[in-house]
Amino acid sequence: MRATGGAMGEKSKYQGVWDILVVDHNLVDREVVRRSLALSKMETRFREASDLDQARRALHADPASCVLVDLSLPDGEGLELISEFPTLPFIVYSGRDDEPTTRRARDAGAYDYLIKGGLAQDSIERAIRYAMERKAHQSVLHRLANEDRLASLGRLAASAAHEISTPIAYVSANLSVLSDSNRQVETLLRELGELKDPRVDALIASHPVTRRLGETHRLIDDSNDGLAHITSLVGQMRSFARQPDAKEPPTTIDLNAVVNGACRLTGHAVSVRARVERTLAPRLPRVVGRSGELTQVVANLLMNAAQAVELTVPRKRIWVQTRVREGAVELVVDDEGPGFSEKAKLRAFDPFFTTKPSGEGTGLGLAIAGDIVEGHGGSIHVEDRPGGGARIQVVLPAAAQRVSGVMRKLPTPEEDGHLKLLLIEDDELLREALSRVLRPHEVLATTAEEALEAIDRGREFDAIFCDLMMPHVDGQAVYRYLEEHHPHLLGRMVLMSGGAVDDRMRSFVRTIDNPMVRKPANRATLLEAARRASRRPQRLA
Repeated sequence: MRATGGAMGEKSKYQGVWDILVVDHNLVDREVVRRSLALSKMETRFREASDLDQARRALHADPASCVLVDLSLPDGEGLELISEFPTLPFIVYSGRDDEPTTRRARDAGAYDYLIKGGLAQDSIERAIRYAMERKAHQSVLHRLANEDRLASLGRLAASAAHEISTPIAYVSANLSVLSDSNRQVETLLRELGELKDPRVDALIASHPVTRRLGETHRLIDDSNDGLAHITSLVGQMRSFARQPDAKEPPTTIDLNAVVNGACRLTGHAVSVRARVERTLAPRLPRVVGRSGELTQVVANLLMNAAQAVELTVPRKRIWVQTRVREGAVELVVDDEGPGFSEKAKLRAFDPFFTTKPSGEGTGLGLAIAGDIVEGHGGSIHVEDRPGGGARIQVVLPAAAQRVSGVMRKLPTPEEDGHLKLLLIEDDELLREALSRVLRPHEVLATTAEEALEAIDRGREFDAIFCDLMMPHVDGQAVYRYLEEHHPHLLGRMVLMSGGAVDDRMRSFVRTIDNPMVRKPANRATLLEAARRASRRPQRLA
């Protein structure tokens, strides 16, 4: 196979140069096509192959914009290429001028069928332009279908995250109460032991409660670890749904923790195809950003690497490394796949560009990763891995100042005295669980309608926790009611969200300065939010 440059004529309305591969065993026929392209007004790069084997190798190394293929070749039929490369536009040409052959070529997926005896410059140019325009049209339809599918997936993921967050919240709250009860029992037993009564000591030593206390602590700790893992997965579902928290500011993040979280998220899907080996730098400087978005970057890189490697026994390997660089941190993902062609390297981060077979990739994984990395002030690029395969390297600026030393101790809500709290939540189980968590403070946990009735009757609260997404009366409706009728309470409002926030609600959240608590939230988070809300200045009517 050899390649030559095409003539430079009128600039194509498509980006770049049209890369035309002509597959024909007849040198004269290939030359006819080459000369026709040279005389055309199209900007082309001409390549040629004399049989199927050469064509396959050429297309695997560098896919063409359009392929002209002879029907009859020394090692098979040209139609075989169409089924092997279904995403490429093919024009079949042959010396056979009959309807059955033409129909068979078109049924196989050919965009056009030309007769060799009547080949002319204008007919070749017209066929190529038609094929490219048809391909462009199909690409637009495919992109729209992908966008619709991804939007539906995003809505589903956000809804699932919201539905999961509510039961997680009340299970977590109940475990917190159980843990407090355990500690109270331990305190009671310790105080009884201080009485120095032999009968009491004997009873404590022999009672099953004494023997089970340690085990109960371990059970609660294990349950909390499980909930933390589920909570992490829910957060990652939100990030994949492209619904970042509108109130979430960038924070300093441990990139090693992000890598570990992404490995857990993609564990099953990746482990089917490859073994992931992690080498994480100790004492890695932190970076500034949003952990959900960076988790998505790492997860996309892992999935891209897993899809690139062949299924083999033993499985291929993927290496994930973090490194320290001057003023920055580096993430490197290597794989044992075929690597990137030179063309793929140039377009790797283009939206919808993919080298995977139809149905195996949207072409958005690396594009999304690139956008997120650039949004974090970093860079991302692809290269060949020494020894074969692909390497993707991400560089992120290190945080300007690492948080060190002892944080200033803030007064606890208990130190601030007894709080009167209003909890507006549509889920009854969560209301009950959070009420138990917030004891001994005074808590009214109820629905939005009953909460507003209590406020109308003159009841005052130090803080108002309100779920954002509720049926009938939601968080925005509660805010607007307070804004109109009780504006002095607006500063006391703390929003709560499980993640399923639609465009209307996101727009609302951006326009206000009230804090938001992400479900599930622990006791310390809730009471700290309540303390801050109780100290915010009241708004004048």
